[in-house]
Amino acid sequence: MLTDWRPVEIWNDLNRDLTTRYLGENTREQLRLYQGTEHGIWEVTQGLAQMYPHRRRVIYFSHQDPCHNHSIFSLARDGFDMVALDIKTLGNREGLKQKLSKECLMILYSVDDPLMGR
Repeated sequence: MLTDWRPVEIWNDLNRDLTTRYLGENTREQLRLYQGTEHGIWEVTQGLAQMYPHRRRVIYFSHQDPCHNHSIFSLARDGFDMVALDIKTLGNREGLKQKLSKECLMILYSVDDPLMGR
C-alpha cells in the first residue's frame, strides 16, 4: 500500500520559496500552492474550523462535488454536526433559513465554473 503523505514543513517551505521568488522578500502577501481543488477546500475548511472553534455545525449538499468529501469526512471525524441537504433545498429559502443558526460555521457549496466546465 502506498500512502501519499508529506510533512507539513515541506509544504510550508515550498510556499515560502514561491512567495519570495514571485513577490519578493519584503512582501506581506503569501502565495500557497495546493495539490488540487480537494486539497485547497480542505485547507480552507480546516482553517475556518480553527478560527471559529465555537461554531460546530456545517451544512453541505449531498452528492454535489467529490472534492468536498475529504473535508466533510475530516470535519465529521472532528465532531462537527454535519447537516446534509438535498440540492433541491437551495430553491426553498425558508427551509434553508430554518437550518441556519448562530452555531453554523459554513455552508459547503460548489458553483459551476463556465471556463472549466465544472
